[in-house]
Amino acid sequence: MDIHIQLRKIGINGSPLAHNNYPVPVPIHRLNNSNIAKCEGPTGILRASHAVSQVPKQNEDEYPVYTHRVRRDVEKGTVVGLEIPIWPLGMVFDEGEGLEVTVSGHDRRLPEMEGLEPKEPLDMNVGKHILHTGGEQASFLMLPYLIG
Repeated sequence: MDIHIQLRKIGINGSPLAHNNYPVPVPIHRLNNSNIAKCEGPTGILRASHAVSQVPKQNEDEYPVYTHRVRRDVEKGTVVGLEIPIWPLGMVFDEGEGLEVTVSGHDRRLPEMEGLEPKEPLDMNVGKHILHTGGEQASFLMLPYLIG
């Protein structure tokens, strides 16, 4: 099971925003849909069978790191806790703006260049997967922030 996470800034009106990767004199909606021109937000990816190869953390606030040298298949019906590292990216929020967290079974990033979009998902997902988010399997997002 492959899990992809994306954090995306939401405007005051509730619409998802994107970021220019370089200063340009045109509105962002006129840029091409490649990750060279714009970024929709930081992402994280983890294959559940690789979660067993996590480098031990010194404390629970450390960023999770995986070696991907060990693979253990997840048995059907098993609930597996995953710590999915998200690529660090600074975001500035104005009053009223928000954050959207998207959990997906396929890559959320824009392609390297227009025209290179995959024709079908490039993942290992097969069958039905259940995402547990509450009770004993509560989910959470840990974010560092500065107020200033």
